[in-house]
Amino acid sequence: MIIKNETSSAAERFDRIALHPALGPLLFLIMWAGLLHLLFNCCQPVVDALEQGIHTVRDTLRGMIGASLLSSLLLDGVLTGIGSVIALTPPIAALLVCLNTLRCTGYLARGSRLLQHLLRRVGLPPQAAAAMTAGFACAVPAMLALRNIPSRKQRLIALFVTPFLPCSARLPVYSLLIAAWFAHAPPLLGVINAGSAMLIGLYALGIAATFGTAYALKHCLQVPTAPLFTQEALPPYRFPALVPPLRTTACQVWIFWRDAGKIIIAASIVLWGLFTFPRHSDAIDTFQLEHSYAGRLGKVVQPVFAPLGFDWRICVSLLASFAAREAFIPTYTIASGPLRGFAPSPESSSIRSGGPFAAKPSGDEELTRGEPQDVLSWVPAGVFQVGAGTIKKGDQNETGPRGDPHKVSKNFVGENRAVPPAPSRKTLAAKPPGGPLTGLSLLVFFALSMQCVSTFATCKQETNSWGWALGQWGTMTFMAWLAAFAVYQLGLLAGLG
Repeated sequence: MIIKNETSSAAERFDRIALHPALGPLLFLIMWAGLLHLLFNCCQPVVDALEQGIHTVRDTLRGMIGASLLSSLLLDGVLTGIGSVIALTPPIAALLVCLNTLRCTGYLARGSRLLQHLLRRVGLPPQAAAAMTAGFACAVPAMLALRNIPSRKQRLIALFVTPFLPCSARLPVYSLLIAAWFAHAPPLLGVINAGSAMLIGLYALGIAATFGTAYALKHCLQVPTAPLFTQEALPPYRFPALVPPLRTTACQVWIFWRDAGKIIIAASIVLWGLFTFPRHSDAIDTFQLEHSYAGRLGKVVQPVFAPLGFDWRICVSLLASFAAREAFIPTYTIASGPLRGFAPSPESSSIRSGGPFAAKPSGDEELTRGEPQDVLSWVPAGVFQVGAGTIKKGDQNETGPRGDPHKVSKNFVGENRAVPPAPSRKTLAAKPPGGPLTGLSLLVFFALSMQCVSTFATCKQETNSWGWALGQWGTMTFMAWLAAFAVYQLGLLAGLG
């Protein structure tokens, strides 16, 4: 319902603030940041409950049908992919409902008008403002919200660059890696915390890459400059209706389930196979991970990433993080072994569950090769739970007492391997191998690379083109490689290695 003439003076007074060159953008950003913060804080308990329910269903079914290769495929491959799609639904639906409601009220057009001068210079239309702002929370709903852009080329540019924005899923990875490598770094200029400065720099890098890539694509695709939003083109204020935004959101969520969901489930099965075969052990330990197809692939591509300071362990961990960025830490912990790897102490950082792939840490318990179940408590549940349920806390059938170096364990093919003494938490919390320069290079790579199968699937769905999806993934990976290469090599030249 359009606001009547008797209240039009109030709308005009509000427009004097909403469209003010200084107050308008500040009001829009404060409103949008508060809305995103409220939405995702409210959605997080729902997501956590869904993830817990998925884990409970998986464990219940595993107890009913037993631990076998087929059950692992169904539960750790197919069910995990389905669970990932389900867990993404609440934040996607909530954000789309808000966007569609704000669009109905007429305020969204005014917020877009405020940022149009900046966006037009890089080939983006004003309609992309609110949707791309949502990319700081999650790229998937932000990309789904770009459908109101009328120009196909401008929409393709917006879809292509939105994943560069630093989303909330990157933050726990940044925190973990900064805590692992730079927890004791001296303050910059004696006053600025090194970790905070790095975090700000990583966010600035992602934003710069977003607008820089959009500007380059504008000239490559020869996109005409979007027309300006004039005062006359702004829609009138309306009281928000309930049914139309809900109907539009339901259609958008269904399309996401139907199109992107199939790709996410297929990717989950592929990743399960890479980390499961060939089978050398009932449990996912260092030996199994190194000799799996994923480990072999990590060694194959390691020469490509060697100029960045990455070894095969980092490469295979990057492969696992494509399912969920938070999977990098537990995968690297297993690939390196506790004596070489790292685990953040509870005092220095924490890991947030980022989807059905991410399992919660085991608190203050130590990670030891004598107790594979402690390592597995850090492992993404859906990707690495091969033969899960066969290893129980306190189980001494094969390994003997905890940390006994004289006992041995049998792997899947019957080979005996000695179990080293359990390291202490102090040893595990030490800096990982490679040095701070490798850590900085890895942070830069994470800031620019896609590392998200849901984003990849959403790009394929929205563009209806495998070429655009693969091109986006390849471009982001190449840009991340170049930036990390520059950081690492310049650091070596400066004597920081």
